[in-house]
Amino acid sequence: LKANWKLVTYTLELDPRGGECDIDKMELVLNQEFTLPTPVRKGYEFLGWFDGDNQYRDGVWGISGNMKLSAKWNLQEYNIKYDLDGGSYEGKTSYTCEDSNFVLGTPEKPGYTFLGWTVDVHDLPRFNYEINTQKCADIIAKANWEEQSHLIILDPNGGMVEHTTFELGYEYEYELPTPIREGYKFLGWNEEGSP
Repeated sequence: LKANWKLVTYTLELDPRGGECDIDKMELVLNQEFTLPTPVRKGYEFLGWFDGDNQYRDGVWGISGNMKLSAKWNLQEYNIKYDLDGGSYEGKTSYTCEDSNFVLGTPEKPGYTFLGWTVDVHDLPRFNYEINTQKCADIIAKANWEEQSHLIILDPNGGMVEHTTFELGYEYEYELPTPIREGYKFLGWNEEGSP
């Protein structure tokens, strides 16, 4: 009598654990070469297929039995950088896709008015800019500013000066004009109310 044999097929079940995978199971026989798929999950790095603490990779099937493998993931952290153009701000420097959405606060810059944040190229500056953590990407938040100007009014107090008003920006260098008054020597400019 002659023995008859049939290859036994084993099932390898794949659990992507929150990820997406093209294949959820594979049918394999002993000594068959196999390649495991790579699942994807937004905001996570795929670490491999595991049975408990044991990781399995592509290779030749050598197990006489069915098996279930689970994907293992690492939560990705994304950076937040601030382009403050000389201003100051202390805010979050990183986030994950598991974080709640959050709002950027108000930076400061002496002599300037804050106009809002822009994050994407086509953004218009916005106050209280809300960061959507489902973006799952590094972020550069740019602070937009408008320089403040100050109106200076000169009272020559009986004298004559070419211009009595002018505007100055923050930390602008300027030179006050010297008024003339017949019969008087000019001693200097005082703020209103000063002796």
